[in-house]
Amino acid sequence: MMVALAPIYFGEEFGWTAYLRGALADLRAFRARPTLAAATTGAVWGAWHWPLASVGYFGFTPPVRDVLLLIPLWVIMSMLLEIAWSALWYGSGTIWTTSVAHAGFNLVFSATLGAFLPEEALVAAFVVPSVALVPVVAVILVRARHTDSAESAESGRITASVANN
Repeated sequence: MMVALAPIYFGEEFGWTAYLRGALADLRAFRARPTLAAATTGAVWGAWHWPLASVGYFGFTPPVRDVLLLIPLWVIMSMLLEIAWSALWYGSGTIWTTSVAHAGFNLVFSATLGAFLPEEALVAAFVVPSVALVPVVAVILVRARHTDSAESAESGRITASVANN
């Protein structure tokens, strides 16, 4: 099902993960800081979704209080998702991997919202996946730091070897 739905999310993933994140990563402030580029892309992506919270996107119109709470929650969840999506993109080299992941996330999110949570629990529908994403993103960040350290050490060994010859 996720693979069948992936083409629907391809455009969004191409625009956010491939294009915007890539454009940010090329800027001086983001060079050698892919996580910051991903988090910033996620913040923009989350802000782009803000109007959806108040126009019946969820099949009902939530109270204004919930809409106001959803604004920061949507940004936080999008930042966490974009860090995960970027790791998938870097690891696979294709935007299709992130498109499949996006489809899967939206399937679970909408199924959870519709089947298990009442309308009154809309805020919880954003808190729960965000909390679940924190350990995933933590693992990604730890692995990225470990990989960066290993590459720096290897680069130093190669530089020293060349200098000694």
